[in-house]
Amino acid sequence: MNRFTAKQNITISGDSCGFEIEVEMTVSFTVSKFIPASNDGPAEEPAPDVTEVTFSRNGEDVTLPSWLIDGILDRDGFDTWLMSEAKEQSKQAEEDHADHKRAMRQEAA
Repeated sequence: MNRFTAKQNITISGDSCGFEIEVEMTVSFTVSKFIPASNDGPAEEPAPDVTEVTFSRNGEDVTLPSWLIDGILDRDGFDTWLMSEAKEQSKQAEEDHADHKRAMRQEAA
């Protein structure tokens, strides 16, 4: 199972007092494989499985309250974002692998 890492900036701001704090969120996750429908149940689409979430500000780890982290992870679109990141990273890895193989063939010639 491939492991992926996605990063995104999270902004925490005060409506009336004018402050804004930005933290970087790093999400480590895997993606389940497609499971076709069977007599035991319906098909299951690939889905992200978050293994770790960390936050940092100016390079230092930041601890956010669990209710805030849960609120971020449970948002509509979060899994879609992770799947998009996984697709992009997989595509890049395939391209890098093809480039490496091409370079190896050229060196051998």
